[in-house]
Amino acid sequence: MPKKFSPELRDRAVRMVYERQAREGGPRAESIRAIAPQLGVGLVNRPGSGGGSESTGG
Repeated sequence: MPKKFSPELRDRAVRMVYERQAREGGPRAESIRAIAPQLGVGLVNRPGSGGGSESTGG
């Protein structure tokens, strides 16, 4: 199965989350929710993550 996101996009997303965490603190999930729309990606809960089946963004 092909990967959904390129390694470059993943690296950029991780870097942006860490940078936001360093600047603003707070929960990592909050940083991810703030950055996902900037990258044009939606959020989907992974199976077994404890969340519901809802998705946001997109």
